[in-house]
Amino acid sequence: MKKSLLAIAIAAAVPAVASAQVTVFGVMDAGYRGTTEETTTGTSRTEVSRNSTGGNAAGSMSSNRLGFRGTEKIGNLTAGFFYELGMDAGDTGNLQTGPVNQLTGAPAVGNLGGAGVRRSVVSLAGGFGTVEIGRDYTPVFLTALAFDAAMASNLQVGKTVYLNGGTTITTVRNSGQAMWTSPTMGGITARVAITNKTNDPGATNDVESTGGSLRYAAGPLVIQAGFNNQKDNSSATVARDRDETVIGASYVASKQLTLLGMWGEVKQKNATADYSAYQLGARYMVAANTMFHGSFGKGDGHNGDFSGYNIGLRQMLSKRTTLYAMYGADELKGATSKRERTEFAFGINHSF
Repeated sequence: MKKSLLAIAIAAAVPAVASAQVTVFGVMDAGYRGTTEETTTGTSRTEVSRNSTGGNAAGSMSSNRLGFRGTEKIGNLTAGFFYELGMDAGDTGNLQTGPVNQLTGAPAVGNLGGAGVRRSVVSLAGGFGTVEIGRDYTPVFLTALAFDAAMASNLQVGKTVYLNGGTTITTVRNSGQAMWTSPTMGGITARVAITNKTNDPGATNDVESTGGSLRYAAGPLVIQAGFNNQKDNSSATVARDRDETVIGASYVASKQLTLLGMWGEVKQKNATADYSAYQLGARYMVAANTMFHGSFGKGDGHNGDFSGYNIGLRQMLSKRTTLYAMYGADELKGATSKRERTEFAFGINHSF
């Protein structure tokens, strides 16, 4: 009798556990990385910095992370959550405690402290699309991400639109964001996002943001446009009010070759951070498990003309493990001086 009751209790408990569908996931990326920066004024050439780091706390091919995600079916709806933390995998092994310098792993200037949460959302999906609320990527950043040949690598030197090392066009994440993603109809997918009176990574308060994107996919062709309007109400200044726009396209020319291109612009009301640029790139499968990627572009801003290129090679040892090597170089020409930078990285990336 006791055994029967125990069996019934276990049988009743198993479906409840199975329905949780919680997954632990992450990325471990470690290797070697280095940068150089030189400035030229007239005939005088000066080395500003030369840095290198082994282990590479932040990751080069992709950022180190540890996360948890799960879903639950509720009739015709699907509820879910996604919680992802940044991780210092190549140095101390600790979880990050806020925004970090991608090269050194040190806390970034102006970070808000607290846990280094990359993405933290709850979601509800159904015939109406998907609604996600929490700390999440902005639609304009997701647009730039889709057309970056290096697929969001942290080797930033040489990129002219996506996370440009001079002026960043896109706001990457917003805290307190509510985003709706539509169902895809006729190849068209839309996103709308609203953030109201929250903190931003620049340590200012009371920030409002409205953004969105529109994507069209037809066979090998994808076209997408995204925008973000950010208003800082924390003081009388308008220096952080921004309008961000990115338009991109990709075309799968063959099984081996994918072509990508995008244009981006950021306008700031104080007119000292306005910047526009284009970036053209490609991914080419040299062999079944070997991919080459590269991009080049030019930009124009308040501090001069910007140009750069970025190349990389990835050897996929399996679906989860990749060896990589990357190199980037760029140049910023001002009215009286010129800045030149280079950056390289190689290492191993494993996802789980």
